[in-house]
Amino acid sequence: MPNNSRSFFHGLILPLRALRHLLSRPKMLLLALAPLTINLILFSALLYWGFSEFAGLIDGWLSARQGWQWQTLIVLAKILFWPLVLLVVFFIFTPVALLVGAPFYDWLSEKTEEEMGLALPQDEGPFLLSLAREIKRTVMAESQKLVFIGITYGALFALNIIPLFGSPLFLVSSVYWTWRWSAFEFVSYAADRRRWPWKKTWSLLKTSPALSLGFGVAAGAALYIPLLNALAVPVLAVAGGMLFAQLNSRSKTT
Repeated sequence: MPNNSRSFFHGLILPLRALRHLLSRPKMLLLALAPLTINLILFSALLYWGFSEFAGLIDGWLSARQGWQWQTLIVLAKILFWPLVLLVVFFIFTPVALLVGAPFYDWLSEKTEEEMGLALPQDEGPFLLSLAREIKRTVMAESQKLVFIGITYGALFALNIIPLFGSPLFLVSSVYWTWRWSAFEFVSYAADRRRWPWKKTWSLLKTSPALSLGFGVAAGAALYIPLLNALAVPVLAVAGGMLFAQLNSRSKTT
């Protein structure tokens, strides 16, 4: 139990180590600025869209209503307005940011693995052809993950039909799955580059479930916080490379 607790804590603070690692390397930090800029533009655009759409919807629906009950409803709508907009923006922003920035995150992970002493797969063919092939691979891999996420959340959402216990069961299972999937998401940049099947990647995470879970909790929490998620993804890509190197090293020594 003490070892599990220590491993969980190490996983939990891994993004902080990754941030320090990134800030101490100007070239990697410069590479991280590209997806970071894209994320901030995307987040701002989605926030503006959410504000415009929901504000128009509320005004059109409630402006012509009279009476104290409608006035009360308007006040409640204004209170709940921003949490609702941020929730919608989160569910749109995070998948799109991961997809659009996939090549940058893959390069950050690759550079981290190299600095951690891992042997990298060799590029084949001319540079530009290899670059185009890698970009295509990362975007396709991320697209497959997004489809899988949608199917999984859809299946978990069906738990709500269970009387009495359905909603709490959905909440607990979806949060736990998000933690596990977050660890898989950011480790898979390194695994996909090596053409690993998903089963092998999950097996690697299982070699230290407490460490993987700790990182998944930290990553999942960062992705759920608006604005922080836009800033955190490049750092989590570096942390995923560090976690892959640690787990890969452990699996070879056991």
